[in-house]
Amino acid sequence: MHPTSAVRRHGHDPTSPPQPTTPHPAPPPRPPDLSAWEDEDWSHTDQQLLDLAVRLQVEENAARARRLNALRDFHRRRVAESASQPNDRPSYFTLTPLQATTAEFAPLLGLSEMTVEIHLDNATELQDRFPALWRRCESGRLDLGRALLVLEQARSLANEEDIATFAAAMEDYFAKLDDPAHPLCRISRSQLQRAARYRRLKLPQKTDETSFAEAFKRRRVSLRPGENGIAYLSVSTALPDAMAADYRLTLIAKQLCQSPDESRTLEQLRSDVLLDLIHGRLTVGATDAELEDDETYDGRDPARTIAHHESRGSYARPVINVTVPIQTLMGMTDAPGVMSGGHALPADLVRQLALHPEATWYRMLTDQARTCVELSVGSYAPTKPIWRQVVAADPACIWPGCSRASVTAELDHRTEYPAGETSTENLQPLCRRHHRMKHSKGFRVVRNDDGSYDWTTRFGSRFHVHATEQPTSDWAVDGLLADEAADDIWQELLLVDA
Repeated sequence: MHPTSAVRRHGHDPTSPPQPTTPHPAPPPRPPDLSAWEDEDWSHTDQQLLDLAVRLQVEENAARARRLNALRDFHRRRVAESASQPNDRPSYFTLTPLQATTAEFAPLLGLSEMTVEIHLDNATELQDRFPALWRRCESGRLDLGRALLVLEQARSLANEEDIATFAAAMEDYFAKLDDPAHPLCRISRSQLQRAARYRRLKLPQKTDETSFAEAFKRRRVSLRPGENGIAYLSVSTALPDAMAADYRLTLIAKQLCQSPDESRTLEQLRSDVLLDLIHGRLTVGATDAELEDDETYDGRDPARTIAHHESRGSYARPVINVTVPIQTLMGMTDAPGVMSGGHALPADLVRQLALHPEATWYRMLTDQARTCVELSVGSYAPTKPIWRQVVAADPACIWPGCSRASVTAELDHRTEYPAGETSTENLQPLCRRHHRMKHSKGFRVVRNDDGSYDWTTRFGSRFHVHATEQPTSDWAVDGLLADEAADDIWQELLLVDA
């Protein structure tokens, strides 16, 4: 089971009665003192090298545990702080204790907010349910990875009260096999996993129905950008539904394969069919049984029920913003473009997008310093030209570490409207989560002249977000500027909407 399966218990009452625990294990012996070690001193013995490796592993284990302690203690303070606030209805921009914690720790440690939440879940469960095991982590004797092996087994137990029994059984196992004379617990991962599973299976387990319901609640669609302009779209759902969808994709692709003009492979067709169905570019009127039998109930060819559409009016057109040097579109260079969200696209793919019949390209007006001319409007809502220029200047949310595309974000007024105008100089893209965070207590962001941003959090952490690296290429390409074909393309591109 994935760590995200942990039950959220961030609001645990620290005053609740503690669960029964086994006696505190004996303190481990101190590792050898190697403070005089020097990286370039090869005069040390082989034994000293081995001792150094042990000492560093102990320090690493203890440091990870202390970091999780700091995370949990910080969060518990936010929980207590929230509980002490007046019971008035909180404003939209009031952060929950969990949001306040992730806002501080995620950019500080260079982690995603989801990773911080998982770390918090793990620390909470280990400290509350396996205190003796957690003390081994704090002392450095046990690494966090092996502690989580035990925790994962506990998550399959049906009854909360059985977790204390399981924890006690695991402590008996450690008492028998763990050598207290050594600074590290040397029970291997496979040994520990087998022992934990054996002891877990002695207790009542969650039913398949309960386990499925918990996992089904976490179903989602995820997008992972890859290399060379390729991305991976995946969905997690119930196995029967996934298998049925996969089978239907194959049946439809096989029907299309029968066309004499079709050159795509079956797997290529399956991929294209999936996207065409989602976008509404393809409809299929035949059932699975009719596709299997290669004949509809009224004797028709199932392929005749497959209809292709140029576009579907009932579907909103997505905005896919790509910033690219004009020379790339003209074929003069192969400088890449940058898609909203910061993903680089190779020149050939950018040119394919430009030639698509539904593509629309906009030129940005610049001054002599090659910076965009400021656009403004008197209303609160920005005009389309203003929106296009803002999302081109910052292709992703400007919160440190956030990669959500600016075309799906909200435009925030740096100086609140109406004191600040609605202009390209006063707008910045923030996703809904970080827009809310920016307006919460104690957060501040300043845009610098070079296009970078400086954030200050409620507790004084400072983060610098570098200016977006825009695609550039060199105009000085010998002989090409005089080429008549290139000049024709340039004139045509100047005709697009400004």
